[in-house]
Amino acid sequence: NPINLVIENLENIFCKNEKNGSFQISVAGGVAPYSYFINKELSVSNSGNISDNTDLFNTNNLKAGIYEISVVDSKNCSKKIQVLLSEPQTNVNIKNEIINHVSKYNSDDGSIDFDIVGGTLKDNDSYDVQWTGPNNFSSNKKNISNLKAGGYFLKVTDSNNCIFEKEF
Repeated sequence: NPINLVIENLENIFCKNEKNGSFQISVAGGVAPYSYFINKELSVSNSGNISDNTDLFNTNNLKAGIYEISVVDSKNCSKKIQVLLSEPQTNVNIKNEIINHVSKYNSDDGSIDFDIVGGTLKDNDSYDVQWTGPNNFSSNKKNISNLKAGGYFLKVTDSNNCIFEKEF
């Protein structure tokens, strides 16, 4: 009775360089209990239901990459499967900043413009932009103007809830 492996519930990495990928492998066949090796390193041993020779192997907190999973049953029969976890090419970021400081004391003619790059946008999503600043200033517009002097805090979020933050 050969070992059958099925990859289930694969979750790729949401934000570049994070370690939140995961997957499950459903095992049927062979003779339980099973041992699981990830990239040739023992991960779990003596696992599985011996009455019906099945198991569900879960692993999480993984970074992007290729994972080779070997499953070895109690009769030393084995089966391998590869799992690829991907991540976005870049994190959300900003570029081409143009900052115009207020022209004189008590003026409100400052502005901040920039372009958003990277991250992940799904379907018709757009980046979520949130600004906060002096005197309870808040805005969800990308580029802001008519600003008073002071510090302004930017938070940009993409479709995967990856966040870029900067204080101006």
